[in-house]
This record gives sequence, structure tokens and C-alpha cells, in this order.
Amino acid sequence: MGEVGLTRHGSAICESAIVNLRALAMWVVPLPPGDELLGVHRHRSAVLTMILRMVLVFGVVAAIPSIALAAAGGLYGIVVFDLLAVGAIAAITLLPELPHTVRAVALLGLCYLVGLFFLVEVGPVAHIYLFAVPLLAALILGMRAALIALAVNALTLVLFGLFVDLDDWIEDAGIRDVGGWSALIVNFMFISSVVAISSALLLQRLDRSMSANRR
Repeated sequence: MGEVGLTRHGSAICESAIVNLRALAMWVVPLPPGDELLGVHRHRSAVLTMILRMVLVFGVVAAIPSIALAAAGGLYGIVVFDLLAVGAIAAITLLPELPHTVRAVALLGLCYLVGLFFLVEVGPVAHIYLFAVPLLAALILGMRAALIALAVNALTLVLFGLFVDLDDWIEDAGIRDVGGWSALIVNFMFISSVVAISSALLLQRLDRSMSANRR
């Protein structure tokens, strides 16, 4: 009897977790009702598919010299990470049956992890990967996801400056002091916010136009 009760309790916890995850997904990616849902969802899914294919192709092209240089320099951690990243993007791309939100969040999470990894291992060059996260979020999920991505990027860069020993890292990056790092963060977030929010607003207008035309 105790085992049955434990099983029921576990099932209830799983069902509750699924409901909460669905609610979180609907909050991050609010979808309009009715015919608008179908049009917007198809549009974003098509955009995501095209982006994934481009990322896979160009990612492989970019990874080949990166892996070769890292291996030649004995940086085997970068080699392993690059291979895992390419494998992950291939899996996301080649599994179109996965829900749109799952594929989108997986792509954004992978891009963020790549940026974070290279921020620690290489330096400011990784900003380009972090820059891409809010823009991609705007294109494939919408305004709210873009704002969340911007907030995560800002928090990441601030925490990086607070808890990482920046002395040697800043000197190697050509930044004179922590004030220079702060200025870099502000300018990075300014440009990233303008591009991501503008893209999200543009797509909102297009979605509304599509919905109006269907009526």
C-alpha cells in the first residue's frame, strides 16, 4: 500500500511539473488564439527551421578551423566543446518533430552556452555569440523572450565582472580597468537592445498584418 501511495505521489508531482512547464512556456512565448495562432506559429517555425539549417552549415564551416587551431595549441577543452556544440545543433536541426518551443529554447540555450564558454576561455570575442541570443529570441519567440535574453546577458556580464579576476583578462583584452569593462557592458547592451527590440517590434507588426489579411 505504501508503494502504491508513493507511486501516486510521484505521478502527481510529474503531472504538476508538466503543467508548470507548459504554463512557463506559454508565459515566455504567448501565442494568440484562433486563426492567428496557426499563422504566427507557422511563420516562426519556418524562420526557426531556416535559422537552424544556416547555423548547422556555417557552424560546421566555422568549427573546422577552430578545432584545428585549438588542437594544434593543445586546447583540447575547446575541441571537445566545439564538437559537442556542432553535434547538439545537428540534433536540433534534424529533429523537426520536436515542438517549436523546445527547438527554439535549445538553440538559444546552446548559443548562450557557447558565448559563456568562450567568454571565459577566449575573452571579449565571445560577445558576438551573446549578442546573437536576444536577436534570435526576437525572431523565433517574440518580444518577451527577447527581453528575458537581454536581462540574462546583462546579468551574466555583470556577474562575470564581479566574480572573475579581471586583471590579466582585462589587460589581454585591451581594456585598461574595470571602468572600461563597465563601459563595454553598457555599450554592448545598448546596441544589443536596440537591435533585438527593433526586430521584435517589426515582427509584431508583420504578425498583425498577416492576421488582418486573413480576415
